[in-house]
Amino acid sequence: KAVILLSQFFPEIAKTAIGSASIQSLINELNQNQANIAADIERLLALQAYAKSTAVSVNSNVTTPLTVAANIDNQWQSLKPINNVFSFPANTSQLRITTTGSMGYFYQLMTAGFPSTLLQTELTQGLEVAVDFEDDKNNTVNTVKLGDIVTVHLRIRSLAPNNNFNVNIINLLPAGFQLINNSLNSMQYNQVNIRNDRLLFNLDVTNDVSEITYKLRATTPGQFVVPSIVAESAQFGVIAKSMSVAKNITVQ
Repeated sequence: KAVILLSQFFPEIAKTAIGSASIQSLINELNQNQANIAADIERLLALQAYAKSTAVSVNSNVTTPLTVAANIDNQWQSLKPINNVFSFPANTSQLRITTTGSMGYFYQLMTAGFPSTLLQTELTQGLEVAVDFEDDKNNTVNTVKLGDIVTVHLRIRSLAPNNNFNVNIINLLPAGFQLINNSLNSMQYNQVNIRNDRLLFNLDVTNDVSEITYKLRATTPGQFVVPSIVAESAQFGVIAKSMSVAKNITVQ
């Protein structure tokens, strides 16, 4: 917050008062995933505000030569930018960025897609989240018949003694199933956002187990993945995360 305030309202002071160590600390926390969503937003806003306050005017006619090469399957290949973006495949093991000018560059690495392997061990960092599918006899199932209705039990609790969290949950729905309207059954969440492929919850979590249930109908035969449930503290300065083990479910 201090970086944001100084950079926005006292830019001249920010240039001397905010050292490189402070900025590098913000970057390290982002790179090492030592934050939550709320903290990430503040850190990004701080970096953006600092960049604007310390920006240097550059002649638009001056260009700095920049080349990027990728090591793809042990062969170096030059990359060509499209709208200042260099794209490279997933089997790239190294990148080499070279500039011959005097002006420095800031680069950002972005990835897209889904994990190629399922999470086999649950992640518990101050929180524990789990999900089960049950039939109409309250039996946990991983195989259902086309048209069957299953009840999803999403359970979460705090693992920290006497510590409560405000938590955001991302619940991706498995393919092959359709959410049954008005089947959500819980008074424990503060907010819910229902989308085509996921449910987003915000709730307060204590050491006691909180449970959210809803119903899905099997609509397509096949074997499908039940994605990991992701839970993360929504409070600034509180690092608490959990991911459930991904599973498979079969529709016959």
